[in-house]
Amino acid sequence: MLSSSAPDNPYLAVFPRKLIFLLLELWSACCLAARRLARAPGFSLVIIAVLSAGIGSNTIVFWLVHAVLLKPLPYPAASGLLHLTTFERSRFGGAGCLSYAHLLALQGVGPDLADVAGYANETFNQIGRNGPIQREAARVSANFFRVLGIKPLVGRSFTPAEDTAGRAAVVMLGERFWRRNFAGDPHMIGQQINLDSRLYTVVGVLPPNFQFGLLGSRIDIWTPSVTETSIVTPQQVQTGACYLNAVARLTPSISLHKAQTAFAIRRSRFLREYPQYSDADPKRSLEAIPLAEKLVGNYRPFCLVLAGTVALFLLISCANVACLLLARATNRLKQFSIQVALGATRGRVILDSLLDSLLLSVAGGLLGLLITAVGRGAISRLILQALPNVHNLEIGHDGAFLLLALSISAVTALLCSVIPVLHLFGGDLDRKLREAGRGAIGVSRHQRIRTVLVVGQISVTIPLLVGCGLLARSFLQLKKQNLGFQPQSVLTTSISLPKTKYASPEQIFQFFDQALTGIRSLPGAENAALSSALPLNATRLAHVLAEGEQSAPVAARRLAAVQSVSPSYSQLLRIPLVQGRFFAPSDKRGTLQVAVINQTFANEFFHSDNPLGKHLWLGKGRIPWQVVGIIGDVKNAGLSTPAQPEVDVPFAQLPWSNMNLLLRTRILNGLSLVGPVRKQIFRQDREQSITDAQMLPELVGESLTQSRLSMNVLAIFSALAFLLAATGIYGVVSYDAVKRKQEFGIRIALGATRRQLVGRVLRHGLGIAALGIAIGLAGALAVTRLMVHLLFQVSTYDVWAFLLGPLLLMLIASAASLFPALQTTRLEPAGILRTE
Repeated sequence: MLSSSAPDNPYLAVFPRKLIFLLLELWSACCLAARRLARAPGFSLVIIAVLSAGIGSNTIVFWLVHAVLLKPLPYPAASGLLHLTTFERSRFGGAGCLSYAHLLALQGVGPDLADVAGYANETFNQIGRNGPIQREAARVSANFFRVLGIKPLVGRSFTPAEDTAGRAAVVMLGERFWRRNFAGDPHMIGQQINLDSRLYTVVGVLPPNFQFGLLGSRIDIWTPSVTETSIVTPQQVQTGACYLNAVARLTPSISLHKAQTAFAIRRSRFLREYPQYSDADPKRSLEAIPLAEKLVGNYRPFCLVLAGTVALFLLISCANVACLLLARATNRLKQFSIQVALGATRGRVILDSLLDSLLLSVAGGLLGLLITAVGRGAISRLILQALPNVHNLEIGHDGAFLLLALSISAVTALLCSVIPVLHLFGGDLDRKLREAGRGAIGVSRHQRIRTVLVVGQISVTIPLLVGCGLLARSFLQLKKQNLGFQPQSVLTTSISLPKTKYASPEQIFQFFDQALTGIRSLPGAENAALSSALPLNATRLAHVLAEGEQSAPVAARRLAAVQSVSPSYSQLLRIPLVQGRFFAPSDKRGTLQVAVINQTFANEFFHSDNPLGKHLWLGKGRIPWQVVGIIGDVKNAGLSTPAQPEVDVPFAQLPWSNMNLLLRTRILNGLSLVGPVRKQIFRQDREQSITDAQMLPELVGESLTQSRLSMNVLAIFSALAFLLAATGIYGVVSYDAVKRKQEFGIRIALGATRRQLVGRVLRHGLGIAALGIAIGLAGALAVTRLMVHLLFQVSTYDVWAFLLGPLLLMLIASAASLFPALQTTRLEPAGILRTE
């Protein structure tokens, strides 16, 4: 039988009752707050919308910045990975490459210091039941996956014996490619696939989502033996062709500085042993930097500016919401005074006001999280289009993201809810309520804090407007660049011929010559041409010695872009001829080697001399090339980089197996010719395919992707911040005008004109805007310095950007102040004084 005696500690019996009572009272207060907000749907929806936009955008962007800049690479112990290449800041963006001998020298630093692996892009034609398909592939050292710390999903990795030319051909497959083409069959291990008319044995399958960003995002096939790549011939490998890059893993006890010193020593030895090699240029240094820095270092300014933009927008949103909540709480002071008179406690009054703010903040936060969950994938894909090297940075659904979202929501709710309550109810609350009860509450005390909040909004909006102006000016400068060619109606595709079938220059020339003849006859085709590189991208560089220069070792000569093109190339792209002639069909193998140079090459190598008839020596070649023409500069190193020295040579005299086919069309939809072009190539060789079909204007547009995205993102948030700032000005001026009705009625009764009242209200609004603009311009002078790497031919102190944004905001401030000012002209003094 249970005892009915009272517990020993009486607090145990009282405490649950008090807790239940408090919870019920809190629930009742929340319900009342929800009903109050429902009676003001416009006010509530505006606050929820502003908060959700600020919270959602910040969560998405901060999560993206974390994934790109802060999250470790998806490799074990990724902090110990380095990227190795040669580097020179002066030409072609600085990036260089390594020869095979240079790679071997770097691998000789010793296993106690680092493990070094080389890699290069490759292309294969896979022969299957549905015909040939060109696949993106990679040539890697046998230790490549060991260096990255990647273990196969199925099968094994490469062995050192398979890293030697002439050994059995083996491949590893990407997991996506394996499942899509072989249904994820584990018995594919040991089976063979036909690549470039050669059978390769499948030895392993890589883990899901594995990518190596510096090789691109479409690598399906991995194979060892970096000396057999289609980019260079075995003879070129033995004579020092530069085509590799390297990745290294440091042992845990080795510092970055010590490793860089060891690599520098090995490079010095390489320079002494192979001074004639193309990557033995003493002007170039060996770059050994963390792999993460190589992948995302160039995008750091973009990510930081993006994060700063949304953070400023969140501050503006919080200030706007706080201003609205403060105005609502001020209007309810008379109601609070009645509650106190009826016996309500100080805590209950504060709780009522706080709950209104908290409920709105929580609703805005929840909607912001919903926006984030729905739009995260689409927005991340859009932004990552501008970051081509970070495809391997997986952005997944994890607890850290949820924690970030909740943290942003909580901080925002705190800022928007607590600050107005502390200001309104801090100090002598009884005195404030008595004044409210008598109708004596003035505008000065609470109006000042609202004015400060609006000034803050404007001062934060100005850097956004100035930054948007700078990016817009930079984007327009990029678009105005003279490309040097006409890309309209030009279709481009890539063709890679396997060396197993096309080993001699004559075979390569014959294939492409027949292909051009057949493609020119296609309906809708106007002209066709070949080039080893597409405009905006100088893929092949060579050391050049010009006639009249002092002889120097090959590695010490200046670099220039070298292109192999068909005679119709300049005509198809409509590149202007400055002097001399273009190539002719008679410029064939076995005849005089001729070359066409661009204007920049002529200026830098020949200065004021006439280049026509002069001779050039390319790389290690001993037979000179005679200059027969000068063409206008074509953008060959990107839109934002001046044209680099370039030498074009006839394809017939220097045929390469990897070429680009360009087709100028007479029809609007040039991509409709991809099928006929593919069929023409298939009729010529049933084991050959094409890839990378796109219109040339799209290729030019891709060069503007990051600049366009930066401008659009900043423009969107600037427009939203601009709207909030204008709304804030209108709210403060309008509220001030309403609260000063009695004052204005008295002024009119004493003889003040309505024009004077309008001027007084306008001056108030414009004064707020002017103060915010002045503070904002000072902040913009400091903030825009961070954008220097995102601008092209535009100063961070550009006068137009610093004038147009503030001027536009001042005009909107005038419009926002004008409506409340005009309302004062309708005041009737007698009615106002009688009401008050």
